[in-house]
Amino acid sequence: GLGLSTVYGILQQAGAHIRLTTAPQQGTSFRLYFPRVDEAPTAAAAAARSFERVWALLGAPVQIAYVVPDIAAAARQWAEQFGAGPFLLNRHIAVADVVHRGQPGAFDHSSAYGQWGDLMVELVHDHGTGPSVVRERFALHESGLHHMAYMVDHLDFAVEALAAAGYPVAMSAATASGTRFVFVDAVASHGHYFELYQRSERLAAFYDLVRNASGDLWGGD
Repeated sequence: GLGLSTVYGILQQAGAHIRLTTAPQQGTSFRLYFPRVDEAPTAAAAAARSFERVWALLGAPVQIAYVVPDIAAAARQWAEQFGAGPFLLNRHIAVADVVHRGQPGAFDHSSAYGQWGDLMVELVHDHGTGPSVVRERFALHESGLHHMAYMVDHLDFAVEALAAAGYPVAMSAATASGTRFVFVDAVASHGHYFELYQRSERLAAFYDLVRNASGDLWGGD
């Protein structure tokens, strides 16, 4: 009886139905009828549904980040050519609990943060030469798009959901103030990483600081 109830629930979810026939001396038979599917979903259709779930989970990006070999020169370029900034420069940012591709790691980096329209721009330089979420794609002298950043309400849930959708963790770490951040590998499909961090008042205050930057922050001069 319990098994039949379970089967019936599954059939309802699939839009199917069940027909039961019984006769003396012949026993009972069950026939299951499912909606016809003309063709199997294509890989492209499956990927599209996966992307839709990702976008619904992440929402709109709050930051775009580029790896640069020279932060000062890059900040001047962004200020002069694109009107971004002014920039807040943070050298050798202290981070802890770095795990890169499942192994303990290090991430000695500096970043400049400026506003560009609705997005924060981060210009990041990795001072190290060992394995990291930067060095696995860019050499010391190279530059390029590194990640788009997103604030999420539940960091662990978002990371697990993305991993299930085919986006594994590349690196995780925490700032000195305890803000955790995770780089998810979306390079194969998007050409860059996703950076995720938990939405918090401290993080929102930092974004407000950059957005409402005053003249005492560096604007490339």
